[in-house]
Amino acid sequence: MTEHLQRSSSLAWFMAIYAGIVSAQDVSWDGAPRDREMRVVDSWTKRVADSVARNEGAGTAGSDIHPFTGELPFRFRLNEEDSRAFLAQWEYEAADASAAIRGGETHHHSWLDPKTGLRLTWEVTTFPNYPAVDWTLTFENTGSAPSPRIHKVRAIDLVAGPVRGREARLLHAARGGAPTGIAYQPLQADLAGGVPVRLEPVDGRSSNGYLPFFNLQLGQQGVIVGLGWSGQWAMNAVAEGPRVRLHGGQSNLDLRLGAGERIRSPRVLVVYWKGERLHGQNLWRRVLRDHYCPLLDGKHPLPFVQCNSWFPLRNGENATEAKLISYLNGYAGSGLDYLVMDAGW
Repeated sequence: MTEHLQRSSSLAWFMAIYAGIVSAQDVSWDGAPRDREMRVVDSWTKRVADSVARNEGAGTAGSDIHPFTGELPFRFRLNEEDSRAFLAQWEYEAADASAAIRGGETHHHSWLDPKTGLRLTWEVTTFPNYPAVDWTLTFENTGSAPSPRIHKVRAIDLVAGPVRGREARLLHAARGGAPTGIAYQPLQADLAGGVPVRLEPVDGRSSNGYLPFFNLQLGQQGVIVGLGWSGQWAMNAVAEGPRVRLHGGQSNLDLRLGAGERIRSPRVLVVYWKGERLHGQNLWRRVLRDHYCPLLDGKHPLPFVQCNSWFPLRNGENATEAKLISYLNGYAGSGLDYLVMDAGW
């Protein structure tokens, strides 16, 4: 349900935070990773990895001190059975891998069902300089017959908290890039009342309706989650006592894999923050810039100037080759870096 999502601030303030215009006037907003944040994520990833290595499957419930439980942060069903009921019975292997993300350290955890030949690989990347964890799931049918039914796949199923007393349990999100006056509008939902929130885009376009980025605030700490998926995704948030469960991934995935087929989940990025929420926002920006943003000749390029052909050409309805070339020639001496041909080419 999204009815109780509320506007959290003006569009200008939102754009300042998310587009990186806010200056760190207060050092507490500067986004530099903090030792406490690094220790929390390092401890969490080690607890989960240790429980997996001991073949405990779902891991442990965790304590009230740690902001994350020790459970595996993903979940799925084979036929009607929950993965947390059977994964510990599969054959487990662990291996180092080449870095999946620039500057990260990647490990593969894989489980093989000896009965069906279905293999699950959890590719996890951590970073030496940031309290961040990145992962994907890959399902592969190594058997000779169709796999069991794979469905209700939660690429992320993360329980965070707890909060104390009246501390905030807020989910911060944003509308997507539809051509309306409320595009990129910041939103927040108070989860304390127990009403679940579900966000998903419109018509299979990943930023149409809502953006796939979420900041879960739990008192003076929180997690920012991003889903890397260029199609239909869904994210859900619900309070469970003093904690909050975030779960989501590709929307409505329900299939069987033929022999030799494989499919992967959306990419998940989780960044833990402690202190001020705007510090968390800037910490998120630093992670993206240092490890995800493409480099040009090995360096971060300066922001570029572009023009989109969609609107000058009446929403693409008036597009012709001659008009596009005319626009290109007209902008050539203006310092424009790119002319983007949207739909209507």
